[in-house]
Amino acid sequence: MDLVGGGVTNPGSQIFDFGHNEASRDEYTDAWARTVKAMQTAEGYWAAVEGRRARMNAGCSQSISVASYNLKTYGPPAE
Repeated sequence: MDLVGGGVTNPGSQIFDFGHNEASRDEYTDAWARTVKAMQTAEGYWAAVEGRRARMNAGCSQSISVASYNLKTYGPPAE
């Protein structure tokens, strides 16, 4: 599946906010968790466009952190 053109950070930040506000799982969080799993690279990380200004834009570290939190909070139970 080719999901180039979007990253996990922007919509992932919305789910991060849901988790910290103790929002329950719903069809939106389920769909996002499936998308995050599909976007993970074979190397085990989530690619991101590095920002040009340090600490102001998204990068790989932020993408990995947000994606990991999203999957931990709203991902499917262990298979």
